[in-house]
Amino acid sequence: MNFGIAGISPQYKSRVKIASEIGYKFVEIGLAGIYLCDEPEIKEFGGFLNELNMPCLSTNGMFPGDIKLIGPEADRSKIEDYLYSAFDKIIPLQAKICVFGSGNARRIPENYSADQAYDEFAALISDTIAPIIEKYGKVLAIEPLNYSECNIVNTVAESMRVVKAVNKPSVKTLIDFYHVRYNRENIEDFTEYKGYIEHVHIASYNNNRRYPRPYDGEDYGKFFDILRKAEYKNQNISIEASLADEGDICFKNSAMSAYSMLKNL
Repeated sequence: MNFGIAGISPQYKSRVKIASEIGYKFVEIGLAGIYLCDEPEIKEFGGFLNELNMPCLSTNGMFPGDIKLIGPEADRSKIEDYLYSAFDKIIPLQAKICVFGSGNARRIPENYSADQAYDEFAALISDTIAPIIEKYGKVLAIEPLNYSECNIVNTVAESMRVVKAVNKPSVKTLIDFYHVRYNRENIEDFTEYKGYIEHVHIASYNNNRRYPRPYDGEDYGKFFDILRKAEYKNQNISIEASLADEGDICFKNSAMSAYSMLKNL
């Protein structure tokens, strides 16, 4: 497997350098966050990543919470304008995968029909998001979020419901180890999704969403075996995890411990 670090932004150049020295292969950046940066800063950061041979493989945090995607407040024109502007801005980063989590943006209104919400969500992706994704040469990876973070598309099976309803090569699913563990999903089921898994996230559920580490009680080896059985072709895994503190020393220790363990599984 190839490992990368999520939660990276231009302010974390030192972490990118540390991750590169440890052996990580790529970074994952928040789209809504980087959208707030000015274009010269993004271009400079893209050059910095190129110099380190640490590509921005993927983006997450696709939509800010104030852009509503489902229900009466959803505005297709606003969604389109945001995506065109955001993707134009991040061209220097050359990201190929766009992770679609954005729990606040896609949250369905109270007492809203779940079936109607799924229909609207699939139609939004099929008619509006996928054509834009395809224009920029990207693939959408729909991320299931745990039950505490969102009230739609919580499991990998529910993500696949949307993926199959959209039925486009540019729209696939994501598997996040933390959310899977939180929701108590049966990972054996993931072997049914051959050809549909576009990206993977990992963090320790037992250790409060922090970096994986030895003896944290998680069976990462079994998870990796399932990914192999599911023929996960990209073999890219982003560590999307929190730290005990924001210092570079804490980052280095956490990232090094995780990499040393995971690379041998």
